Amino acid sequence: MTDKKSKVDENYWKILNAALELDVKKGHLKWTVSDLSRKSGITRSLIYYYFGRSKSSILNEAIKLIGHEVAGLTPEREEMWNLGDFIASMKQARRTIENAPYLSLFILE
Repeated sequence: MTDKKSKVDENYWKILNAALELDVKKGHLKWTVSDLSRKSGITRSLIYYYFGRSKSSILNEAIKLIGHEVAGLTPEREEMWNLGDFIASMKQARRTIENAPYLSLFILE
């Protein structure tokens, strides 16, 4: 079960990171789900399963989820802050930024 969940999480992040990259490189929503499938290595049908057919919803989810990870708005990160473990929280934010390098470029665009 844990392996299955981690595979889903991995696929989800691949899609979201690829969506951010494509939006930065090709222009806002000037990419296709086929482009996203090629870039992420995830089938179009699985992308549709996770996010539906709207490119906007895919991009909004990417910004929301990754932004929450960076800002520390997840339950796990909130717990770290409540326990005073600021360094661990900041390290996790840094890992998120490293794993989603186009997030900062997307925000700056």
